[in-house]
Amino acid sequence: MGTIMETIVGNGSECMRAQIKLDSVEIGIVVCQLPPVRRARVQHRETFSKNIKCNFNLDGPITVHWDGKLLPDLSGKTTVDRLPILISSGHDTQLLGVPKLEKGSGENQANEICSLLNNWELSGRVNAMGFDTTAANTGSMKEACTLIEKHLGRDLLWFACRHHIVELLMSFAWDTLFHSTGSSSTMFVRFQSAWPTLKLEFEEKMTDKSIIHELGDEKYKLIGFIRDQLVNRQVRNDYKELLNLALAF
Repeated sequence: MGTIMETIVGNGSECMRAQIKLDSVEIGIVVCQLPPVRRARVQHRETFSKNIKCNFNLDGPITVHWDGKLLPDLSGKTTVDRLPILISSGHDTQLLGVPKLEKGSGENQANEICSLLNNWELSGRVNAMGFDTTAANTGSMKEACTLIEKHLGRDLLWFACRHHIVELLMSFAWDTLFHSTGSSSTMFVRFQSAWPTLKLEFEEKMTDKSIIHELGDEKYKLIGFIRDQLVNRQVRNDYKELLNLALAF
């Protein structure tokens, strides 16, 4: 329970003492010291992890995904590099682990990814990689994608995140046109200050007559396609948001 409630070991012991008193149990006969509580948590997590692996069953081609994040350490005093690693096949996904990295380099990421794939006995089933377009992932020498392929001994399909690809294209276009980058751009500052005065209501339909004419009957095909896709489960919420916006306008 303490793990689910995200309580530290000391607070977990206090919660146990309070619950024991409510249940009218003599606290002297129940162990509430910190070392036993911590050992119980560790044992529970190990058992829970083993059960997940035993019940794990994912058919079809597998894609391995990862995305490094800078997160607070368990001590709460510092931040560390964490690397969430998961696999997917169709609509099914499975988290393999969130290891802590000494440094978020491509080599460290590749080592952790391959270690978890071996641990889950999935090295021979991975066909593709999903990742963002940072230099630590996409270089041709000692970066994560290249090293993973070397470790597995075969080429994999590279699924670079489309959001990051578009961001790169947009950043180059913006820099070329306006010669400025970042949120401190004068245009962004003016837009931020003017936001409270803008009219935020809008019509949920397309009003440009030239576009309506060009679309013709294709408009109804697009509407049908979008509604069909909205019935299906979308693997990302922003995909669903894009479909809803396309249908609204």
